[in-house]
Amino acid sequence: MVLKRAADMVPKGFRDLVEPILDDCADLEELADRVVETEMEPDEVRRRDVGNTDSNEPVAIFGSSCVLCGGDCSSVRLTSRIGICERCLPVDTETLREVLKEARKRHGYVGEALLMFILVERYSPDRVEEFFRRYVWPELFTEIVDRVFDRATGFRLYSAQRVWTRRLVKGCSFSILAPTGTGKTSWGSLVAAVFGHAGRRVYYLVPTTTLVRQVENRIKGFARDAELDVDVVAYHAAMPTQAKREALERISSGDFDVLITTAQFLVHRVEDLEKLNFDLILVDDVDAIIRGTGRNVDRVLRVAGLEQEEIDSAYRLATLRRRYYSLRDWLRSLEDRGDKRAERVREELREVEREIEELEELLKRVKKERDLARIVFMSATGAAAPSRRLAVVRELFDFEVGAGGEGLRNIQDIAVISEPSPEAVERIVRKAGVKGGLIFVPQRLPGEKKAREIVEELAEHLRSSGIEARAIHAGTPAEEREEAIDGFSEGDVDVLVAVASPYGVIVRGLDLPQAARYAVFYGVPRQRIRLTPREEDLKDPTYVASALSNLARLLDDRRARSRLEGVAGRLWRIIRRGTWIRERLEEAVEPLSLNTLMKLAKRDPEDIAEQLDVDRWLARHVQTLAEGVRELTRLLGDPDRVKALAEEATTVAVYEEGEEAYLEVPDLRTYIQASGRVSRLFAGGVTFGLSFVLCPEDERELRTLNGLIRRMSYTYGSEFEWRSYPKSLDMKEIGLELKEISDEELEELVRKVDEDRERVRKVLAGELKPEETGRLARSALMIVESPNKARMIASLFSQRPSRRRLNGGVAYEAAADGLHLTVVATQGHVADLVEEPGVHGVLRIDERWVPMYDVLGRCSECGEQVVGSEECPNCGGEVELKTPLLESIRELASEADVILIGTDPDTEGEKIGWDVFNYLGWTTAQVYRTEFHEVTRRGISEALKEESWKNVDAGRVSAQILRRVADRWIGFSLSQDLWDVFKHLEIKLGELPSGSRIEVRLDIPSGVEVVDFRRTFDEDSSVRSRSVRLRREGDEYVVRTRISRGGDVTYTATLLDPNRKLGDRNGVRPELVRVRASVNGEPVDPNVKLEPMTWLSAGRVQTPVLGWIIDRAREYRETEFYACRAEVPADDVTIRALIEELKVPRALTEKLDEATIRVLSKIAEEGPDAEFSEEEVGRFTETELFERKDGRYRLSEEGRKVLESEGVIGLMLHLAGVSGR
Repeated sequence: MVLKRAADMVPKGFRDLVEPILDDCADLEELADRVVETEMEPDEVRRRDVGNTDSNEPVAIFGSSCVLCGGDCSSVRLTSRIGICERCLPVDTETLREVLKEARKRHGYVGEALLMFILVERYSPDRVEEFFRRYVWPELFTEIVDRVFDRATGFRLYSAQRVWTRRLVKGCSFSILAPTGTGKTSWGSLVAAVFGHAGRRVYYLVPTTTLVRQVENRIKGFARDAELDVDVVAYHAAMPTQAKREALERISSGDFDVLITTAQFLVHRVEDLEKLNFDLILVDDVDAIIRGTGRNVDRVLRVAGLEQEEIDSAYRLATLRRRYYSLRDWLRSLEDRGDKRAERVREELREVEREIEELEELLKRVKKERDLARIVFMSATGAAAPSRRLAVVRELFDFEVGAGGEGLRNIQDIAVISEPSPEAVERIVRKAGVKGGLIFVPQRLPGEKKAREIVEELAEHLRSSGIEARAIHAGTPAEEREEAIDGFSEGDVDVLVAVASPYGVIVRGLDLPQAARYAVFYGVPRQRIRLTPREEDLKDPTYVASALSNLARLLDDRRARSRLEGVAGRLWRIIRRGTWIRERLEEAVEPLSLNTLMKLAKRDPEDIAEQLDVDRWLARHVQTLAEGVRELTRLLGDPDRVKALAEEATTVAVYEEGEEAYLEVPDLRTYIQASGRVSRLFAGGVTFGLSFVLCPEDERELRTLNGLIRRMSYTYGSEFEWRSYPKSLDMKEIGLELKEISDEELEELVRKVDEDRERVRKVLAGELKPEETGRLARSALMIVESPNKARMIASLFSQRPSRRRLNGGVAYEAAADGLHLTVVATQGHVADLVEEPGVHGVLRIDERWVPMYDVLGRCSECGEQVVGSEECPNCGGEVELKTPLLESIRELASEADVILIGTDPDTEGEKIGWDVFNYLGWTTAQVYRTEFHEVTRRGISEALKEESWKNVDAGRVSAQILRRVADRWIGFSLSQDLWDVFKHLEIKLGELPSGSRIEVRLDIPSGVEVVDFRRTFDEDSSVRSRSVRLRREGDEYVVRTRISRGGDVTYTATLLDPNRKLGDRNGVRPELVRVRASVNGEPVDPNVKLEPMTWLSAGRVQTPVLGWIIDRAREYRETEFYACRAEVPADDVTIRALIEELKVPRALTEKLDEATIRVLSKIAEEGPDAEFSEEEVGRFTETELFERKDGRYRLSEEGRKVLESEGVIGLMLHLAGVSGR
C-alpha cells in the first residue's frame, strides 16, 4: 500500500493521529489507478494538451516551472494548478484534472495532496520525500488539527486558522493580527494540545492571570474531548502557595508538555525558562506583553534558544540598516553638489556594508545551526507603540508585528443639533437603547470646566437617572478602570464616560464588538493651535507638524500649500517612528534659541551633526524640524491674515481667550478612533454602530462640525453620509447641509444594531458555524506588480500591516473587507521569451506555434536582463533570477483559499498575471483575476468583492504573446542587421582645461557616413552630451571647436556603414578609420575605439537609425521578388519557378550553359577572390560584375557587393539578366 510509505514519512509523535486519515483515504489508490491507465510518452502528453486546447486560448511552455524537477511544463498543466510536468507525471492531463477534482470532493484538500503523493511515488520516486515535506505533510497536519477541533467542539477550522496551521507546520514563525472572534486563542490552545501530544514542548505566554486560567482550561478540554495525552502546567499569581511550589518544581525539571504563564513570570524566571528547549512559543495579546521598553522581546527570544549576544547582534544589524540608508541618501546629496566630503562618507558607507554582511552571515549561521523554537505573536489590534526591539524579530525570524487599521467603519454618523448638556446626553442614550454606550467628552471645550470634570458630572447625572454609568479618565485607579470595562463587557455597566483623548484607554484600547453599540460626543472633537506660540511649542515636533498641516489647508496658493504639507509630512513620518525619536529630537534642539534653530534649515546635516554633537541621521531630522519652525514662524507672523483665511475656509474657527488666539480645527483622528469602538471587525464581519455628535447652533461650532464632515469625506469617501437630529441643518453660507433623520428611522437603526450584536454573541459563543460567517473566514493572496503598491494596499486596511520577509521580496498582511489578505508583488515581469530552441524561442507543436518562456533575472555586474540562466552571457557575472521570489509566492499560494491576480489592467499586466498563474505550481486554491484602477480603499474594496473576480483574459494574453513573438521574429533579426550597419566610434583626448581649441579629422572609407558626432560626459556628471557640428573637407570630416567645460574630453560618432566596409557585429576593422587630432594647434595622439552598436534594438530605435529602417522598408516595397527552387544535379544547375503563374525569364527555366556553371562553381569554392581567364569568363567580360586586372578577371566591387549581400544564387540571377528585380 503506497499510503503506508506516507505514514513512514510522518514525524514521530504524530503518526497515531495520521493513521485514521490515511485509512479514510484508502480509496485514493483506486482513483490513482484510473490515472495510471492513461500513461503515455511525455511528448505525446504535451502534444495532446496543446492540440486539445481551444485556438482562442493562449498556450506556452514555461521553463523552471515543474515543482518536482524544476524543468519546463506546458501552460495547460500549470493553469490547471497541477504544477508537475509531463516527464514527472506522463499521464493524460484531462483525466488527472478530473480525478483530482473527485479526490477533493471525497476528502478535501488532504485528498488531493495524498492522490498526488501516490502518483509522484509511482513516477518520480526519487523526489517523493521532498514532495511529501513541502506539499503533503502541511495538509496532513492541518487535517489532524481540523479533526481534533471537530471532535472537541463539533466545528471545523476557520479558513484563517487553516492558514496559520499550514504556516506553522512549515516551520515558520509569524505574527497573527486578526480581529476579535477569529479564534486566535482557540487555535493557539488547539495546536498547543496537538504539539504537546506529539511530545513537543510548548510555552504559552499571556498577559493576565485570567487568561492563564482560560487557556489552561481550554487546552485540557481539547485534550480530554479529543483523547490527547497532554501534560499541562500553569502558573499565575492567584494560585495557592503549595500549588505554586509544585508547579515550579515541574517547570524546573521540565516535567510538562505545555507551560502557561503571564509575562511577569517570564520577567522573573527567564534564566530557568531558557534551559527548557521549547519547540513552540505562543504569545497571546502581544501588545500587552511588549508594552514599555520592549525588553520582553529579548526574553522571549532567549527562551526560543538565542544567546543575548546574538540578540544584540540582530539589534545592531537593524540599527546598521537604518544607518546604511541614511548614509546612502547623504552620499547622493554630497555627490550631486560635488562636495569633497563625499569620499569620506563613501568610505564610511563601505564600512557599514561590510559590518552588515558580517552580521548577516553570523545570523544566517545561527539560524541554520541552532534548533530555535517557532514563535507566534497574536494580537487583535496591534495597538501597542512599535518597539525598536521588535526589529530583532524581523532580523532573526523574518516577520514583523503589525497594527490594525481604524478606517473600517460601518457607522451611521448623526449630528444632534442641541446645546451639550447632561439632559441632552440622557435623551440620546435612551433613544439608542441605553446599553452599550460610550460617551466621549472632547478636550478644550468652550467654558471654564475641564473635560475630566464634565466626565464625572455626566456619569453622576446618568446614575441618578437610573442608567448604570462609570467614569474613566487619567485619574481613575487602574483597578476601578478594569472593573468598569469588565462590567461593560458583561452587560452590568450600561455606559462608559471618558475623555476624547487621542491616547485614551477607551479611545484606543477598547475592542468589545459584542458590547459597544453607540457613541455620543459631548461636542465636536477638536484641536487648538495657538496662533501666538511659545518657544517650547515651536520646539515640539508634534505641535509644528500639526500646525503646518492645518494651516496649509487654509492657503489658496498651491505652491505654498504644497511646500508646507511636504515639511509637515516629513515631520509626521519622523514622529510616527516612536516616542524615542521624538524625545531625542527635542533633547537635541532644547538648548538652541529659535533664531539659531531656524538657521539650521539651510545648513548641511554634516555641519549640524558637528555643531550639536549628534549623528548625521538625527541631524537630518533636526534640519527638517528647523525648516518646519521657519515656515510656521513666517506664516504666524501675520495673525490678522491667518484669521482672514480661517473666515474664508468655513471649516475652522478662531477662538480668542484673553490675549491669546487659537485656531480651532476638527480632530478627525480622535473622532475616527473613538467612534470606531462601536464598529469592530470580528469573525462575522464589521459590526454596525451609531455615532451622535452634540453641536449647538453656533456658527463657530458649526464651522468645526463642517470641517469634521469635510475631512471625513475627503479621507474615507463620500459613502459616509451624515444626518442630523431632530431637525435638518441648512447653513448654505458655510456649505453645511444635512438631512433630518426621523424617530422611525432612528428606531430602525437601533434594531439593526441589536441584531448585529446578537450575531456577534453567537459567533463568540460558538453557536454560529464558520461557513455562516460568509467571506470573512476566507484567506486571500493578492498578487500585484509593484512592491510600493503592495504596501499601500495593505496600509489602506491597517495602519501598520504585518510584514513577512520572503526570499526575494516582502509580503504584507491585513484584515480587509472580510478577507484575511496577504499582498505580494512580482516586481514587474517574471518571465520572458527564450532565444532557443525553436524559431527564436517559439516551438512548433501539433500544427501550432507555442512560445517558450523562462524565469527572468538581472546580472549583478552589468545589469543586463537575462532569461533562464544563472550566468550572464554578456559579462559572465552572476545573475539574480526571480526564482526565489516565485518560490516564495508558491509558498504563500499554498496557504490561501483564493488567489487574486491584481496586476495592471492592460495587456502587459494581463500577461504578467498569466505568467504568475503558471508559476504558482501545485496549489489547492482557486485562482481569479481582479482589476482596480485606483489605489484607494474604495477601489481595492471593489476589487476584493467576489462579483469582481473573473478569469484571466485570454484575448489580452494572446495579444501580448503575439506582440512579443513578432518583436522577437522581426525586431530581433532586424536588430542584428542594425548592429552590422551602425558602428560606434569613440575618441578620447584625455584631460584638457576649459578654453582649449580642438580639431579632429576623420578619414573613413567611401560609402560610410558620419550621422552623429558629439561630446560625451561622465555618467555621474549633471551635464548632458552635446552635439558638435561636423564639416566635410575633401575626403575628410572635420570638427573645430573650443571647449567651455574642462576635464576628460571624449567624443563619440555614429557611423552608418550600409555596405559593411568596417566589418559586422562579429568583428570590426578599426584600421580603416584614421583619426587625427590637435589641441591648441599641437598634434595629439587620441585613444580611438571602434565597435558595433550592439545596444541598438529594433524595438526602440531613434534617428538616424529610424531613417535607415524607413529607407530599407521603402526599397523593399519597390523591389519585385521571384520564388524559385534551385536543383543541383551532378553536372548542372537548374532553376525552376515555385509558382507557375510567375513570369520567370526563360533563361532561368532552361539549362544554364557550361561556362556559367564553371564560373559559379569556382566562386562558390574559392570565394570572391577567384580568378578567371578571358575564355572562362566568356560573355560576362562585358558586364559590370567582373573587372580585368593584370590580364586576369575577378569579381568587381559591384560583383563582390552582390555576392556578399545575395550569395551565389543572387549572383546567378544577375548573370541571367534579372538584376534589380
